Amino acid sequence: MMKKIINFILFFLILNTVAGQSVSVDYNFIFTTHSDIFKSNLFIPNDSISVYEIYEKNNENFSEVNNDGCNKKIIIKKPVYLNRKIIKDKNNDSLYYFKTDFFKKKKYIKIKDKLSDIVWELLTETKKILGYNCTKAVAKYKGKDYEAWFTESLPYSDGPWKFSGLPGLILEIKSKDGTLGIEAEKLVLNSMREFKNEKIPYIKEYTWNEYVLEMKRLLKKMKKFAYSSSVNNVEATIEFNEPDYTIKNDNE
Repeated sequence: MMKKIINFILFFLILNTVAGQSVSVDYNFIFTTHSDIFKSNLFIPNDSISVYEIYEKNNENFSEVNNDGCNKKIIIKKPVYLNRKIIKDKNNDSLYYFKTDFFKKKKYIKIKDKLSDIVWELLTETKKILGYNCTKAVAKYKGKDYEAWFTESLPYSDGPWKFSGLPGLILEIKSKDGTLGIEAEKLVLNSMREFKNEKIPYIKEYTWNEYVLEMKRLLKKMKKFAYSSSVNNVEATIEFNEPDYTIKNDNE
């Protein structure tokens, strides 16, 4: 009995020691809608905040048009000039997503969301990632189904992109429709990286719902323009793809 108590105390102390460390995780960020693989990094300097950054590649293709003769499908692909950044603030249950403005490619907009929106279901499946024992969890987020692998050996309730809320660090997550996959490739405990609580300048702030409405208004205008510009007045379905959500404007 005494041995079990001692082992429990040691385990608890180890977890507290790990939790007090900073951690830096490099991930491959695979967004198949854009057929791109990005490098990205999650930095957790303390228990209350984290920063996730995707190192963008500039893409000059503005849109991709598929036309079957009766209908146009236009998928918007924005040129990117700034890295996307996500800051999670656990003390305020807030997530701040910084991305480029649709028209001003060298300016950020800020989209505010809640951290507590994701409800996870823990499963019994396990596997190893980077030498850590991981457990599977599933959730629905913004209309998409996801499966994640997290490790309780690293008790940070955090993960890449907008994902958090599990009893451990997420090392891999994929959408079940195959459009998004994020996989850890390197992890450094006690990272020497310094956290700078710097303010990121932005030109406009939205809630997520406000941002979706704004994009739908924009896509509606683009649909009208595509229709009026077409010789045969071909109807257009327009999609703007976010990594975690697809905003459409077809029959509105």
